[in-house]
Amino acid sequence: MANRPVSAMSLRSQIKENYLTCAICFNPFDRPKALPCLHTFCLDCLRDFVTSRGYESTGKFPCPVCREDTTLPTEGVKGFPDNYYITSLKDTVEKPARPAPPCPDRGPMGFASHPFAPAPVQTARPPTIVEGDWEKVTPETPEPLYPSVPEMVTVPETMPSPCDQSGLPCTAGMLLKFGKWAATINDFQKPYGLTVGKNGEFIITDRGTDHSNRVLVFSKSGEILSRFACPGQHTKAASVAMTHDNNIMVAINNSPGNAIMQEYNFDGKMLKSYGDFYRHDKPSGIAISSKNHVAITNLEGHNVLLFTDQRKFSMKFGWKGSGDNHFMFPQFVTFNHKDYIIVSDSGNDCIKLFDSTGNFKRKFGESGSASGCLSLPMGIAVDDRNNIIVADAGNFRVEIFTSKGQHIRTLVKDTDLISSNVKPLNVAVTKGNNIAVLFSGPQFAEVRVYKWGVGSTI
Repeated sequence: MANRPVSAMSLRSQIKENYLTCAICFNPFDRPKALPCLHTFCLDCLRDFVTSRGYESTGKFPCPVCREDTTLPTEGVKGFPDNYYITSLKDTVEKPARPAPPCPDRGPMGFASHPFAPAPVQTARPPTIVEGDWEKVTPETPEPLYPSVPEMVTVPETMPSPCDQSGLPCTAGMLLKFGKWAATINDFQKPYGLTVGKNGEFIITDRGTDHSNRVLVFSKSGEILSRFACPGQHTKAASVAMTHDNNIMVAINNSPGNAIMQEYNFDGKMLKSYGDFYRHDKPSGIAISSKNHVAITNLEGHNVLLFTDQRKFSMKFGWKGSGDNHFMFPQFVTFNHKDYIIVSDSGNDCIKLFDSTGNFKRKFGESGSASGCLSLPMGIAVDDRNNIIVADAGNFRVEIFTSKGQHIRTLVKDTDLISSNVKPLNVAVTKGNNIAVLFSGPQFAEVRVYKWGVGSTI
């Protein structure tokens, strides 16, 4: 069968993701500035990157992507040239597509309408059970337009052994991999959030522009189980966490009613919407403590929002800056076993720990690529010994630290060898105390599980 043609909307989505997204804030470019190495960033993101690290005093800074030393213009970051190509491309892509005029010699499906023309071959879609905006997927049924089972490595459910893929990058200790980048409903376009359910399911949010607010559920062996969309035309699902009742809590951007989080069961039914009047906030990470409290990182205010076990707003802490009680793009959040709040302060290249009421306790990491240093840390998770796992995106690696911030080991390194500019975006700890890593890059997305716990299941 011929390959499915790429629609105009799919092409627009690919361009937005691959060429119109800032590598610092992971959002569409705002006043894009080009560096001599040709990497482009938002003006404010680049200014925050330079000033928060004190590079203004030295007059040089490393590019956030390629680390090439860059001389700061005399007038500061604003002295870098505007990337008019990006601006023009953004304006072009954001224009609504004009529908193609119908061909008089073809029917509504584009096939020749001549009475003796051969009938087109129709391919049936796989059976699905549809309930509202949720579909339960039958992965065993083949489907050329919407492949329901991504490529994966089958792993025994007990006492897994590393997959034998010697010679391939970032496969040492790998137990499982699943998912792929594609503009189809069962695949990833722009995955972001990652968590693990009570029975080992992998729950992942996807913020791609074609399917902008999807939540996908995979079995512990990597098979697609279900997917659902959060209501609202402009809603975007940010990160995801599991409640004590094993429901799925999603941090939400631009939802109707200004909710900041929504709770779903595994059938995709929305159980509750929480947090009214958050239209000016931009939630990113979400986590739930042992006492059932919720923490959400807010990229707009550069702070962390706390909610009670009844999902009522409690307090917020942090503000924009580089001090102990400041944040610069706090991306993700988690709790350790003492209910300390752990935040990846991406713009300040460090991890910060706070007590349950937002009082600063400690931080670790500093800008750089040496052991123990971090660059644009993203997803974070805690294992059963309170060790902290960090997706060190800017350094293309996954790092493991003790609860006090001492570096233990590098779990995965050189992720850009998988494919160009592939970064570890998020991490989660499985029920067997192994580590799931969500990788994302230009036209690449995949989840891999690496052995970490001793003698345990995935």
